[in-house]
Amino acid sequence: MSQPPPPSQPPSTPPPSPYGPATPPPAGPPSGSFGPATPPPPPSSAWGYGADSGQGPPAGPPTGGFGPPTSPGAHPAPGTPLPAPSPYGPGSIEVRKPRRPGWQWALMGVAGLLALALIGGGTVWLLTGDSAGEGEDGGNGAQTAPGEQEPLPTEPVDASLAWQEPIPEVGDGLIQASGTWISGDHLVRLMPQGLVAYALTDGTEVWTVPLEHHEGGCNASVTASQDRVAVLQGLECEFLTVVDIAAGEELFTLRHEASRNSLGGGWDFPAIVGDIVAIGTANGGSGYSITDAKKIWEPRSDDNCRERNYANIDETLVAVMTCGGMLDFDRGSVRATAPSGEDLWEWEFGAEHEGEPFTVESVLSIAPLVVATRVGEMTESPVQQIWVIDDAYEEIAHVIDFDPERQVRPCRVNILDDCRGAEVTDGFLYLTGQPSVGGDGNSVVAFDLSTGTALYEVKPISGGYIKPFAVVHGQVLAYQLADSQTEGMVVAIDPETEEATPLMTLDRTQRDVEWAMMSSVIDDDTMLLWHNGAFVMVNERYYTHDEPDTPAALVYR
Repeated sequence: MSQPPPPSQPPSTPPPSPYGPATPPPAGPPSGSFGPATPPPPPSSAWGYGADSGQGPPAGPPTGGFGPPTSPGAHPAPGTPLPAPSPYGPGSIEVRKPRRPGWQWALMGVAGLLALALIGGGTVWLLTGDSAGEGEDGGNGAQTAPGEQEPLPTEPVDASLAWQEPIPEVGDGLIQASGTWISGDHLVRLMPQGLVAYALTDGTEVWTVPLEHHEGGCNASVTASQDRVAVLQGLECEFLTVVDIAAGEELFTLRHEASRNSLGGGWDFPAIVGDIVAIGTANGGSGYSITDAKKIWEPRSDDNCRERNYANIDETLVAVMTCGGMLDFDRGSVRATAPSGEDLWEWEFGAEHEGEPFTVESVLSIAPLVVATRVGEMTESPVQQIWVIDDAYEEIAHVIDFDPERQVRPCRVNILDDCRGAEVTDGFLYLTGQPSVGGDGNSVVAFDLSTGTALYEVKPISGGYIKPFAVVHGQVLAYQLADSQTEGMVVAIDPETEEATPLMTLDRTQRDVEWAMMSSVIDDDTMLLWHNGAFVMVNERYYTHDEPDTPAALVYR
């Protein structure tokens, strides 16, 4: 940890966006004391304009409860495709419903009793022990700090840069440090040396949990559950480690079967909900009991359905499954399960939407269910659409009026729940507007989920660029980027008044450091957090060409 240095020139070329190249955005803020910088590339052009509302295949009502499925069928929940883009299947395909999820937990009458239950679908054996309790906090813990938040300031806070952390030494290529959580008064980060906890007040290093097999190219759970996180490590991401980030203690490390492809487990993602860790891979999904440090379900080698993605959304385990070939599918589903194992709901879909192949890429919300999809053949520039699913989980209620020329792609690719450019609350979806071609800034656009249309937009208070990053006490928090003349700011958008008010103005003397951290609303290497009056900016990727004084974390109070 280090104290803020005096102002200096910001880097002129920020790191590229994880979304890939597309139409270049405007050149950044007006020239001034630290000069213009070239923003990272904008979202992938694979995103497209929303179409008229469509209708998916009907789904049967969820059965709920524990134990084996009550009706036969295909297999468990859905999964998104492999990271490498691939074409989809043929045109007209008979729609068949997936089998009910095959990885439900059985609740035994005697606590601690282990049972073996042979179940259909995507799992072979189920080993059940004590049932997990409900998670303490909802929400996406990596994007909005969990726990009871203090009331928001009633008057704008003139904040100082309390502390910053310099980036680690980078060799050739880059260091990926995708893993950021808040536990109590600690900021916990996945760093090259392992998991590190810093005191939010002054940046003091509180504890470090070394990761023996950590190579820097694997993924961690986006969200913590009950102050526990899951981390994959190893050359092929074949080791699963669970850490208690409240105590700073490793609970266990065990070997799991990573994806069998050219990338190994680099695109495998763990999700942790209650006492369960689920890992989605190209081979299918597997799950582990934290209490017993044992596998409780695994993919079936003879099944044609695969769970490839899991996420913790509002302390609910969300899974995506597809059935069919590795490079095409004929049906799939999105399914939600409570930490106790209760099957909550399932939305089932076929292989096509309005005659075009599609895949579910991300889940932005589960109340209501809002999904980001890719529609069209990969060889013909597929478009991105955002769908709102009806309350019965049977049909597409609305297609959001999303336009990639007007709004930034909300979610990272290949990650089910990492949607840093979007917030959903009280029936509205808030997206980051694209920077204008003339350099006049952007806005936050609010979409009514009951109609799919854009209802209003909110401009930055003092001009420039703005990005939503959290929902606290019903207010949508957004970050206004610094420029050559003005320090950054955190504002609160009130859905009732449709206006933004300032919460915190950042340290004017440290505008260059702030700019070095985040210089474009399209930059998604930076995690933004608000926790009890502290604003946290975290850099999760470090590149060889980064300047030595590029910050790894900034904390304002």
